[in-house]
Amino acid sequence: MLQLTANGLSFSCLTLGDGPLALLLHGFPDTPHTWLVVMEGLANAGFRAVAPAMRGYHPTDIPEDGDYRIPTLGRDALALITALGVESAAVIGHDWGATAAYAAANLGPERVTALVTLAIPPPRIIRPSLGLLFRAPHFAAFQLGPLSRWYARRGDLAYIDHLYTIWSPTWTDSRSHRDAIEADLRRPGRLKAALSYYQAMSAFLPNTVANTVVRRRISQPSLLFAGADDGALRIALDYAGVEGCFTGPMELVEVEGAGHFIQAEQPAAVLERLIPFLRDHLC
Repeated sequence: MLQLTANGLSFSCLTLGDGPLALLLHGFPDTPHTWLVVMEGLANAGFRAVAPAMRGYHPTDIPEDGDYRIPTLGRDALALITALGVESAAVIGHDWGATAAYAAANLGPERVTALVTLAIPPPRIIRPSLGLLFRAPHFAAFQLGPLSRWYARRGDLAYIDHLYTIWSPTWTDSRSHRDAIEADLRRPGRLKAALSYYQAMSAFLPNTVANTVVRRRISQPSLLFAGADDGALRIALDYAGVEGCFTGPMELVEVEGAGHFIQAEQPAAVLERLIPFLRDHLC
């Protein structure tokens, strides 16, 4: 794996291909290997695909200051673009990686040429509600510090298996993906790091300067993917009014036969829309 220093951390990255840069950011509970098939497609199409292990995920550094705030995730992406030796890139993110991508787009609009997200709408539109809590109770379950880690760890990470089952109910061959992330989460400090993303969510509530910038409407050309079978979020509910989050061109694509882990479940469907989009806006 390629080692890069960005935003004060050492990041480990998968890399394939040469050409305009596409930075691919994974989410929870996942690893950068979730992007491999998409990366191969991008490399074959003439792009340089780089997928880092996000902060706190093996083998990237665990930040000593415990900072997993949303603006910090966006700054990670921007710093990685710099560390990769280019001025701008397409940023592609899934789940927490999508949140980082939205943040990067507004924190460094001149650095993010095109934005692609999977399975998560923009932070501007996400509002706490009983409905969201019912569909995604892990948002609350992971707010409880040591109790959250105990709950996630019990039964040899049985809750991680449960999340895959309910988030991607039609994905029948996810065992290798589950095994990979569970092996990483068993490493010292890694489960705490992964859950710290959720525990940092409260820091996004105040109207700080950085939070306000992240909540702005997005100007870059944007392509959003949502899984038709996603058990965590519902397109009709959680993406309602998403058009108002953008001032630039935006398209929302519903992927049939995909749950939450769209890039791993239906990579061909993602590439079918992703490659022409990047050719239009990155090349």
